[in-house]
Amino acid sequence: MPQLPSSLTIKKNVSHQVLLQLVKFWLAMAEENNSQLITEYTLFKLANIDYKVNSNKQLETESFFLLIESKFNAFLRLEQIERYHKYQVTITFDPATIIQELEQVGYQNKWKNSVIKYVKKGFLNKLNPGNDNSLRFIVKIVKLLINERDRAKYNNILYPDPSMDKLLHYQVEQERIFEQIKIQISQNLNLSEIIQTAINNSCNFLDLDRLVIYQLDVPLKSDLISESVHTIDTVTYEAKKENVASTLYFQEDRRWHNFSQCKSKYRQGFSLVIDDVEQNLDLNPCLKLLMQKFQVKAGAVVPIDVRGKLWGFIIAHQCFETRHWHHQDIKFLRQMAEYIAIAVYHHQSYKQLQQQTLIPHQFIKTLANTAQLFL
Repeated sequence: MPQLPSSLTIKKNVSHQVLLQLVKFWLAMAEENNSQLITEYTLFKLANIDYKVNSNKQLETESFFLLIESKFNAFLRLEQIERYHKYQVTITFDPATIIQELEQVGYQNKWKNSVIKYVKKGFLNKLNPGNDNSLRFIVKIVKLLINERDRAKYNNILYPDPSMDKLLHYQVEQERIFEQIKIQISQNLNLSEIIQTAINNSCNFLDLDRLVIYQLDVPLKSDLISESVHTIDTVTYEAKKENVASTLYFQEDRRWHNFSQCKSKYRQGFSLVIDDVEQNLDLNPCLKLLMQKFQVKAGAVVPIDVRGKLWGFIIAHQCFETRHWHHQDIKFLRQMAEYIAIAVYHHQSYKQLQQQTLIPHQFIKTLANTAQLFL
């Protein structure tokens, strides 16, 4: 039987009814297969911490359920979204990701340091290190997450079809895109080719209307006489659908200067995510006008940081309808930004190395020309 990639993580907002179905499924699987079920209560016991909990209220107060089978792990994290009267569930199978999720739960719930320390150092060896994630288990989860009504009205879910081909498509295609860019970087291909290929693939993968690279401090021209170099901020790369207007080589003018003034928070890792431009009351008025100019209904802006310097942004646009951006969408864009940053750094290092190797040759040529004057 084929195996599911161990790094697969599913996040979805669900109703209280679906949440209870998922929890009951975890409990039923643990009872049926005589597996180990870890909750906050049992984790505290394993860490030798006295923790009192009302067993009748346990299902309502637990923030996670971890099923440890003989061949795989299944982690379910629950977070209440009070504003929308819903819950966000996170489902993952990879041991390292499970530890990270448990750490987040610990900091969020203010666990004692001894418990968090136990999670980091003593709990990993209790998880199954294998990659068998049980496809049957996944199919049942997907059926719980996506009923017939959801399938008809929810167009942006990453796994809209419970068939395994559709379920695996996102993970497999993502890995293929990242593998391609890693190969291109290792082969020292042209930087423009690497970036253009990356955003073309990303635009298609995320089904975006437009995906651009907005680059900062782009030299206007090389001036050998003057030491001062004029730079601009502009769109240097673009991937888009045929019926979408181009923004290539767009330069920020004075009306949009507030965008550049926000650079400091992007340097700290901030990403801008907008589901609906018209309904976003916190959006800067100038930035809103700019998005309206390019017919943007929803957008996401992720910084590209090259060794501590803000090099530019990767910007995703939906131009014809709003979009609910999922955690996986933004995570993918951030990973793509990291790969582009690596490609840029390699390119910069290679150019610097070329300049260093050219200096001796120029020096020798100058000496030869000087010597001819005395012959």
